[in-house]
Amino acid sequence: MDKLAEEPFFRGHIDTSRIMAAGFSYGGWTALSLGGLTDLRPQARTERLAPAFHFTAMPLCKPEAPQILEAEQDDPVCTDPGATDRAAVHAKIIETILEQLAL
Repeated sequence: MDKLAEEPFFRGHIDTSRIMAAGFSYGGWTALSLGGLTDLRPQARTERLAPAFHFTAMPLCKPEAPQILEAEQDDPVCTDPGATDRAAVHAKIIETILEQLAL
């Protein structure tokens, strides 16, 4: 980013105070560990949303999806921990990103 911000074409067009990395699952870890991001950006943070687990960040499921996936012995992508409101988790993810970008 430093090199890009120094390029004449981009100079003055990049607000370095609004650069962020975000990710889900392995992508989240990758975003935080890229080049020691946590060392370069001391305000970097992780956000744990509960009750939730790995698949909660995936799209909303149709009501019958958990039973279909169970019958097909597929991944439990639609079976969130009890009391999880997947739409509320998605809203919190969006809210956190917007807050971090000061939007």
